[in-house]
Amino acid sequence: MGHQNKNAIVNLFYHELSSQEEHKLRDHLTSCEDCQEYLNELKQMDSILKHSRDERPLPGTFDEILERIPVGRPRVVNAKPEITALPFFRIAFAMLFILSLIYFVQDKISLLPFWQSWQEVGVIQVIGSFGFVAFVFLGIGTFITLALAPILYFDIHKKAIRF
Repeated sequence: MGHQNKNAIVNLFYHELSSQEEHKLRDHLTSCEDCQEYLNELKQMDSILKHSRDERPLPGTFDEILERIPVGRPRVVNAKPEITALPFFRIAFAMLFILSLIYFVQDKISLLPFWQSWQEVGVIQVIGSFGFVAFVFLGIGTFITLALAPILYFDIHKKAIRF
């Protein structure tokens, strides 16, 4: 008979084989020292486990562990958002600031040397100095936003992961 599978020996140990399979395996065990050694290891392990006593923690261990845990103010993780008017005032103030800045800059743009040549371009004639300055501000804001987006993204996720 060929060398037996270890699972078959485990099944023999736990008496989970049919009588025919058990008979074949016991015949194999009489001639195979490796399988005999594996079955003996299983028996030794079983006797060690049967004779070992259950380990239980000492009385009061749980209380000692709880005493060592610092008591602090619990963090609120899922708080309901409060609706306030403050963001609307901030947005309105920012828009008013940007529009007034554009208004004051549009007067000064006519003093720039390139403005005279650019005034003849059809797009500049349509949008005027206010539209041109607004477009420049939009471009600068887009550039700054795109430059800061990766930093803000990773900063937000780093803070979200940290508890």
